[in-house]
Amino acid sequence: MYGISNPGPVFKLDENSLMENVEELETSTGGAIVLDETAGLKQVYCHSLVDPVSLLERHDHSGV
Repeated sequence: MYGISNPGPVFKLDENSLMENVEELETSTGGAIVLDETAGLKQVYCHSLVDPVSLLERHDHSGV
């Protein structure tokens, strides 16, 4: 979250905003990417491959 090349500083997101975006990925990818929290440790799991281009195209066409 906080390292130089990590998503927080790269996209200028605070922790809550980053978590909201990662949680939205679960819906956008049909559960292929999931945020899980165990014992206070948040981890992102990729359960199956996601085509990044199609994900970006869906985001682009969603009007967001």
